Amino acid sequence: MTQPLLNEIIAEIEQSPERAIPFSRYMELALYHPTWGYYQTDRIKLGKEGDFFTNAHVGSIVGQVLGRLFRRMVTLVGREEDWVLVEMGAGDGRLMEQVAREWIAQGGKPDKLNSYLVETSPYHRRLQQERLAPLPISFHWSRSLQEVPRAKYSFLYVNELVDAFPVHRIKKEGGVIWEAHVIKGMHGRLRESWQPLKQASDPAIWERAQLLAEGQMAEVAVAARQWIGEVAAWMERGILLTIDYGGETGELLMRSHGTLRAYREHRLLTDLYQMPGEMDLTAHVDFTSLRHWGESLHMRTLAYLTQADFLLRAGVLDLLPSKPVPDPFSPEAKRRRAITQLIHPQGMGESFRVLLQAKGMPALTRQQLFPNL
Repeated sequence: MTQPLLNEIIAEIEQSPERAIPFSRYMELALYHPTWGYYQTDRIKLGKEGDFFTNAHVGSIVGQVLGRLFRRMVTLVGREEDWVLVEMGAGDGRLMEQVAREWIAQGGKPDKLNSYLVETSPYHRRLQQERLAPLPISFHWSRSLQEVPRAKYSFLYVNELVDAFPVHRIKKEGGVIWEAHVIKGMHGRLRESWQPLKQASDPAIWERAQLLAEGQMAEVAVAARQWIGEVAAWMERGILLTIDYGGETGELLMRSHGTLRAYREHRLLTDLYQMPGEMDLTAHVDFTSLRHWGESLHMRTLAYLTQADFLLRAGVLDLLPSKPVPDPFSPEAKRRRAITQLIHPQGMGESFRVLLQAKGMPALTRQQLFPNL
């Protein structure tokens, strides 16, 4: 456990009039405290040596598909210099590297690509800069989306970002709606405390509360609504692409105990409070809410697909070797296995979803973006 972070959390609890903080605040501190938060510390989090994998670690397939999709957008609308490419929460920079390499492979001019990475973690920014340094492209970094210069058109994508936004936890018990809080327990340990949901709570929390059955628990990502509001305010014309695991509201509510999970070294942890700052906390993304929030902000839903459908319709099969591959250890064989893993219905293909939302681009259609539709 990161003792300085624990001390800060306890200090905030003790300073609170109720001697408790909402779970959402605890999750925010555990993941994003500027010094000791999980995503801020100098510790490997991605890949075999970290705590979890992303689809960008399954070969270079997803990045190649996104690079080709971006190239298609630019071909359909405007000029290269009219566009800006943005990734938020880019981790080790692997996906941006894949996208940029494919952009070049598809004939994009390196000196015409305006590319930004929005990153708050100094550790991840350093990894990104080291990884992207060999490419003949000028990459830029910012701490917030508001710092990224607006362009005529923008393609902003996020991969496993929204699942890490702080969530409120609620449940219905005895006909009453309760919200999870965190308090100081015995021997300086943190523990959970359920308190009646306050009338002044965010409307989005009350809306979700009305859907709960007796004994049911759920998460509400108010931070996700705030994030899509920031994107909509920043974007003049363009595409927002969100890749993450999750589903429709109804699908998530079928999980009676909610979807919140903690991971460390690829192991699922049962105690959400034992190691703040040293484990990943994550909840499934409610794509129904993301669509509705976006549409209320004039962001048109272009497509909502499983990852398998998205990759297939975006032309992933074009990346398959054209001939049989006898050597199972060859790059071609590895690419075939990677594609299978990414689209398999019992793996990433079904559990991950892809949402494309457009703002100010009425002429752009799904059929244009997905010729294989």
